[in-house]
Amino acid sequence: MKHIFKFLFVISFFIFSCSKKEGCQDESATNFDFNAEKQCDNCCEYDTLSNNSLTNIEKLVNNKWFQSINEFTNYSCSTDSITYSQIDTFPEPRIYYIEFLQGGQGDAFSEDGPLTFEWSENSSSSVSVFFNGDTVVLDIVSISEDELVFTHERNNCLVDPSANNYTITIEKYIKE
Repeated sequence: MKHIFKFLFVISFFIFSCSKKEGCQDESATNFDFNAEKQCDNCCEYDTLSNNSLTNIEKLVNNKWFQSINEFTNYSCSTDSITYSQIDTFPEPRIYYIEFLQGGQGDAFSEDGPLTFEWSENSSSSVSVFFNGDTVVLDIVSISEDELVFTHERNNCLVDPSANNYTITIEKYIKE
């Protein structure tokens, strides 16, 4: 009987000492576990900008996004206070849109009519748009299967000391 207990003790010690610590091993997950030795099943968690099946850029590309809201806020460079603010809404039928195409090309329709542009990915939440000799960096605030919100800044006071003011724009688009 004494040998059976020793045998069971040795077996249980061996089993528990050989088990690997499970945890999320995906470094882009919010609950990444540096000490995990084995990937757990479906335990990784991601922030609102992430989606396990599609990246933000994959959601952005090859979809026609119709403009629904524009919020412009103008700031004074000397006082950093708001000098002007305006919110524009675009009722249905929405005609202004932006479309990021595969390969870095894009189409848009604005109050100036149709235009084409080039674009490139800066990061998983930022793209640069190039048109008419101008570059605008669009930072994705949120993106889902049917809604896109991004922000961009014009005339940054730190970059251009001669600027008297700068504008931060928040734009909301939806898929129809």
